[in-house]
Formats: sequence, C-alpha cells, structure tokens
Amino acid sequence: MQANRPGRVRRATCATAAAFAVSAAVLAPAAGAQETGGASSSAPSAPASGPDLQVKATVPGGPYVVGEQVRLTVTITNAGDAAATDVRGDVQHDGQLGSYFFVPESEWEELGPHGPGGTIEAGQTRTVHLNGRLGDWDGGEPVITVSVQTPGETNPADNTAADLPLPTVAPGTTDTVGGVVYGDANGNRALDPGEELSGVTMSLSADRSLRTTTGDDGRFTFTSVPAGIYSLSTTGTVPGGWDVPGRWNLRVDGSGEHTGLALRGTRPASENLTASITFAKATYQPGDTARLTITLTNTGPHDVSGIKAFCNRSGEGPHLRGWDDTEHWGQLAPTGTGVTVAAGDTATFDVTGTVPAWAGDHGLVYVECDFGENGANPDGNTWAQAAATLPGATADTWGSVYHDRDGDHTADDGETVTGVTLTLVNVYTGEDVASAVARAGDGRADFTGVPAGRYRVDVSGPWRPAEASTVIPVVAGTDRYQGWSLRVVPAPEQPGPGGDGDENPGPAQGGGGSDAAGKGGSTGQATEDLASTGVDAVTLTVSAVLALLAGSAALLLARRRRATS
Repeated sequence: MQANRPGRVRRATCATAAAFAVSAAVLAPAAGAQETGGASSSAPSAPASGPDLQVKATVPGGPYVVGEQVRLTVTITNAGDAAATDVRGDVQHDGQLGSYFFVPESEWEELGPHGPGGTIEAGQTRTVHLNGRLGDWDGGEPVITVSVQTPGETNPADNTAADLPLPTVAPGTTDTVGGVVYGDANGNRALDPGEELSGVTMSLSADRSLRTTTGDDGRFTFTSVPAGIYSLSTTGTVPGGWDVPGRWNLRVDGSGEHTGLALRGTRPASENLTASITFAKATYQPGDTARLTITLTNTGPHDVSGIKAFCNRSGEGPHLRGWDDTEHWGQLAPTGTGVTVAAGDTATFDVTGTVPAWAGDHGLVYVECDFGENGANPDGNTWAQAAATLPGATADTWGSVYHDRDGDHTADDGETVTGVTLTLVNVYTGEDVASAVARAGDGRADFTGVPAGRYRVDVSGPWRPAEASTVIPVVAGTDRYQGWSLRVVPAPEQPGPGGDGDENPGPAQGGGGSDAAGKGGSTGQATEDLASTGVDAVTLTVSAVLALLAGSAALLLARRRRATS
C-alpha cells in the first residue's frame, strides 16, 4: 500500500465478505470514545420538505492493534418531514492520512452501498454496529469517514461523519510471548512439579509464523514480537501422547500480558473414558423428536471434567439435529460447559434431537459423536454411534463387481465379474433383501423397489468383497448413489440363494450384523468404505455403517472418522 498519495480514498467495503449480524440495539458511547457527527448549520428560515439524514459514528475504547476487530456504532437519524427511502451507508478510509481499515459491506445488511437500501421514517433513528478490521500498517493510525445517502436529501451537509481516528498501537511496539506447557497428570488443573512437558513445538502465527520448542522446564519464549493479533498453537505431535488443546488467539500490544501463559495438557479421553449412545426407539418418522441416552464411564484414577460431545464430524448423511445446542444436549453440547464423570464412575445423560425431514429418503437417522474436553483433537477422544430406521421409502439401485488385478482401484477392461449373484443384505438385521445376477458384458446387476437404507453386498461363487465394511446406500428420490462398483477378491465359493455351496471348502466369509456394539450402541473403531461410483466416489462417503441388533434399538455404526479442523 502506498502512503502519502494525495486525494486517494480507499473504500472499505466488500460485497463478498462473510456476513455478520447487525444489531438494532442502541449503545451509548463508551468512556473515551471517539465521536464525530455531521456538520451543523444555522436552521434555515424555511426548511425544505423531504428526508434529512444525520449521521454520527463512535469508536469505543482503543488503542487497537493491527489485525484486531473494531466495532463502530453508527447512528442515523431522519430529521426531515418525509420518509427516507433507499437509504445506503458506507465507510471510507482516507489512504492519505493513515493505515488501512476494512468493513465488510454485509455488516450494513440492507443499508450497504450496493445493497437494496432501507427505509427510515421521518423522526426515526436507526443504529447499526459495524465490525471492521485494522489491516496493513501504513505509518499512522487509520482515519475513516462514515456517510449515508437517500434520494431527495434536503440537507447533504450532515450526511457525513468525517475524520474519525482509530487509535492504534504501531507495529514497531514489540512484546514477549511465553509460558509453560504441562501435562496435568493428576487432573487438578494446576502445574505441579514434574508435569512440565519438554520438546513441544510451539507456533506463533500472524502474517508469518514463529516457532520455538519448550525446554526441560516446559517453558517457551518468543521475543521482539510486533504488536498485533496472533494465533498460538502446538505443532505436530506432543511428546508422551499428551493432548494440548488447539489454538489461542492473543492480542499483543506491548503490555507484557502474555509472558506467563500456562498451557494445560490432558491425557486423551479415549484412555479412560468409554461412551455409548442408545436411541429410545428402533424406528422414527421424519420430523420426530428422538430421545437418546448417552452413557459415559470413567475407568481412570482421576475425575474427568469438561467433557463435551462433538458430533457429525463428516457432515454427511441424515444425522440427528440439535446435538450442538444446550437446549437439546445440555452441558454436553459444544456450547455448554462440559460435564464431569468421577473416577471409576458411570454417568448417563438423557438428550433429544430432531429427525431431519429428508431422513426418510435414506431410511435411517444416525448420531455419531466423539467425547472429550478437546474438540480440536477428535482422534484422542472416545467415540460412540447409534442409529434408528425410518421405514417406508423404496428406491432402485444398480451396480457391478470387479476383480482389481492391477490394484488401481478402477474397473478396467477384463476385470468385471459376470454371471454371479449379488445379494443386498440389510446391515441392520442381516436379512437378504434383494438379489440380482450380474449380466454378461458389463456385469450390471439391477435391483428395483429396495427399501431405503444401508446394505452390504454378498457375492456368490468364489468371491468376496475386498473391504468387508463396504456399504451401499439406497436412497429414494435420487440416482446419485446408483452405479456403484464393488471390488472383490477370490475367496472360497459361497452358496448363492438356493445354491448348493462350493465343492472346495475353505474359511467361511463373515456374516451379517456385528454384535460388537452391545446394547448401548457402538464404541468400535471400525472403518467403512463406500463402493466406488466413478466420479462420485469421494462425495458418496457416508458417515457410518450401521448394524441393528435384533429386537433392540442398539446399532453398530462402523464409521469413517473425518476430523474437522
């Protein structure tokens, strides 16, 4: 950015910026707030008839640092005798006078410079709060101008709040960031002798990253850090398998506030905590409120506190809604404070959720969660899953099987297996639901009127699926999940429906539903794969393979975990 360029005005708006809520509440300026208002003039003897917008802008607090969010309060009053329509506002930054300041246009809602415009009735006031951000430093604090406009404005002189400075700490101001990383072995949330963690790589990031490593005393230090907003985090694996939570956002302003940080590590929740989830019923309908019981057991020697549920990591499939708010899941929700399970104790929690309206097309609703204190590290948490069925919908599906001789996970010429019988087996009950023969040529097998749900494929003859956990989604109302292609490998021949079996005996292939889950739902670590469907192979990955235990609502969800960042 070039400084001292006369007459240059930077527009600090962007139509594509992420939207923020604009509050309608009126806030009084904070003590020490900077405030400007439109220019005033003596009242004319005969005021013109029409709208007359007046604008004031305040900036609470300060000084700020580069990268920090700043909240402007803008008050717009229509002092005229007619409604102001098509009202629009803007924030401009004077590039000649100071550094860059950016306000996304979406902060204005309908009042943005390129928005539809709003209406302010005669005598009414509208207050908006705009969240902007201090950008590149250009040798001085930003100076901004807030303006509004409306067609037929009778007094444009007071439509502008000009030359509003934003007090800013220059990046030439430096500071030290440091502290200690420790593993809280006894769970008392305090650093005790011997709990210091050495060899932990720490990263301090803004426009660039600084790195250092904790010493034998667990301590780390970053010196001469320019004022600004930074993210502090561990990098890589923490020695000893300790789980040190995610990232910390730090405001560095030269005050020395962040020289004594204490970063607490915990043992992975999965070491001592087990979890299960049970639906209250085996079947539901779209839109139903489902009741579930979550059971947490602490087998360790210390209490485990701050436990929360982090669900639907993959964001795929008909996952139960409502898990992420305290209204439905109480303090287990990510927005809650977490729950405590005493050493050697078991605690149960009754929660609710809503079955998605479109879950009926899938024939199921499921829930998959990891439990622990640290949502940023799902691999260290303990997992549990459960599902229930939504009967009624049916769909057609088709696919083929191939022997991947060259190992490229693609059905090449000559690899398609034909003439064998493919059977769809309900992963809930182990029931054979439909069978079809892979026709000559392309090996396609067609299935019609199959109940929506999840299925595994049994293959007659000397073949078995290459991945035992592969499932086929059958979903009503879409052909997205059709055209699946399943890898098979040689195996002792199994009898097809009505068949006589294989004359060459060998180890039997594993059967239908698993009983590994127990009555409370699965805590297993199995991995599921979807059959390949060409270009859609990645997008078709669903969150779970489900197996319903006969006579109960407990199900096994063999999952592919997808961590979010």
